[in-house]
Amino acid sequence: MKTFTVLSGLLLFAAACGGGTSSVPTGTGSGGARGGSDAPGDGAAPGAVEGEAKYSGDYDVPVPPELAAAATYKTSEVRWEVQNGTARLAYNLPKGLVGDSIRVDFTGPFDTATNRGTLTGPAGTSECVATATAVSCTETMPGLLPIDVDMELVEAIAREEYAGPVEHRVAVTERFIGDPIGIIRFDLSTRVLEPAHGPEHEEEDDD
Repeated sequence: MKTFTVLSGLLLFAAACGGGTSSVPTGTGSGGARGGSDAPGDGAAPGAVEGEAKYSGDYDVPVPPELAAAATYKTSEVRWEVQNGTARLAYNLPKGLVGDSIRVDFTGPFDTATNRGTLTGPAGTSECVATATAVSCTETMPGLLPIDVDMELVEAIAREEYAGPVEHRVAVTERFIGDPIGIIRFDLSTRVLEPAHGPEHEEEDDD
């Protein structure tokens, strides 16, 4: 009986020393318990993209309610990145809005605590807010003035892209060229990775 008691005690002691690993979560790695490979790293801001990437989004112009349906334009080739606390945003304004190829480029500090950044460029300023799924930037661009618009092209594109009255698109353009304020917004799920290249190629992007 004494031999059985001692043996049982030794087995219990061994189990207590060697069985603790079963309580450690597995598969967390550096991403913690979430284990999501697509999630930003610890401390990374929402919308923080390491490396060059482009997105498809929408461009909105603030207008009265009667013009709201005409004031949203599809915008492709939106470039956005955040590296080492600095954000960059670059894209071409929609031709359906300005009737020409006008590129804007903004850079500035991005605060990972508030997920906001105030970017600047020759055109003006871009106030950006990022979430885990999207980025939205409100832009005031007096540096674009004066804007020489090909109104015939605006009308032609409106006939192709917009189901409503062409004059509504014309009215949106007229408001914008007098006070160039707009909002660029895009979903991070539309991200397309591409190899880094020199800035001389960026002018090839067109909308």
